[in-house]
Amino acid sequence: MHENLKKQLNLFAFTALLFAVAFAAIITTADPFKASWFVIFLAYVCIAGFCFCLVSLLLYSTRFRQNILHYQRMNQAMREAGLFAFFVAFSLFLSSRGLSYWWIEATLFFALICFELFFLM
Repeated sequence: MHENLKKQLNLFAFTALLFAVAFAAIITTADPFKASWFVIFLAYVCIAGFCFCLVSLLLYSTRFRQNILHYQRMNQAMREAGLFAFFVAFSLFLSSRGLSYWWIEATLFFALICFELFFLM
């Protein structure tokens, strides 16, 4: 494995850990009814960042046996992880506002799948 790739994967793991610690700190210290919108926004950013880093690592490791270049595997993994992180953060936001129904989640998930299939073709 290339040295730069190892550094990049270690950076993703460390960043995921930082996002998880920051999210845990926000959840344990902030009162959701009295906190400002900025603190709530940071909580969503932390959970999306954690999902992005963790899923990027997982998707990159599952594509390890493919015969494509490292940067192409990482590019695919980061794109799909970004979509997944957006889905998780947006679903949690809709759920916190009381706007989340099963058909809204299914429609959002279907739209993200169509968006990903557009890039695969």
